[in-house]
Formats: sequence, C-alpha cells, structure tokens
Amino acid sequence: GSYELLGQRTLLELISEAGGLTGKSGKEAFVFSRAADGSMGRARIDLDRLMREGDPAENLPVREGSIIHVPEAAPLAVYVYGAVGQPGMIEARATEGLTLLQAITRAGGVGQRAALDRITIMREEKDGRLRLRANLRRIIKGQDEDPILRASDVVVVPESFF
Repeated sequence: GSYELLGQRTLLELISEAGGLTGKSGKEAFVFSRAADGSMGRARIDLDRLMREGDPAENLPVREGSIIHVPEAAPLAVYVYGAVGQPGMIEARATEGLTLLQAITRAGGVGQRAALDRITIMREEKDGRLRLRANLRRIIKGQDEDPILRASDVVVVPESFF
C-alpha cells in the first residue's frame, strides 16, 4: 500500500509498518526512486543481510515517491521416484535451495532395498535431457558433494536386487 512519509524514513521502518515480511517473501527487495534529474534508479536489497544480520548498508533511506517491491520466492518443485517412502512431488522455495539428500528425506527416506550408489537425477536442459549420477552413501559420509536440485528435476532411486 501507500505510506505517508513524515520526516526521514528507512526501508526497515516501512517494511515494519507494512506488517513485515511474509513466509512467501523472497530473499531480495527492490527500491525504485526518482533522482533529482528525473531519472529512475533501482537498488537491490539483500533481505537476509537487512533482516537477519541488521546490516545498516542495506537499510536505505526512502524518499517520497519511492516504490518498494518485495517479490515472492519462486516455487521449486522436484519429483522423487522409486525406492523411497513416499514417491512424488517435493516442493520448496527456490530461495532456500533443495539438495538431493533433503529431497529424499522429504520423500520419506530410502527403502531397505534402495541402491544408494545408483541414484539418477534427470534434468531438462536447453539442448536435451541430462542424467547425473549420485552416490547417496558417499554424500552421507561427506565424501561427495550433495547436489543442489533445480526446478523439475526428477530423482530416481532404483532398487537393488542383491
């Protein structure tokens, strides 16, 4: 909404007056302000640094006519299939990120016969489908990096027959 500026106000004061951030808020805000020459300027604000760390460099003064925009975090949906407790879609916010281990955990963990060393991540790229291999056993031990998943990735946890 619109807020009246009486005296010098900061971004944090106006966010607080507006009721604060919601659970759907992204990790950045944009402040659009008109300069003395009439041109429109834009400042990108890191909301984690402002809200969690209290970084004064992110707490800009807000001028009359400024527009503050806090976009919602983009949704992130991945699909986990195969030898897991609850196969299906896993949702998160893109700003949080989602790793392979987190997705499998949210899918109810692996079954007793899961082949932890043969997990496949199928990812659509501009030039076709990419298949990434992962070894969950090595990830859990800290020997391999836990890959960060992207929107629409499909994680396949095969069963072991031995």
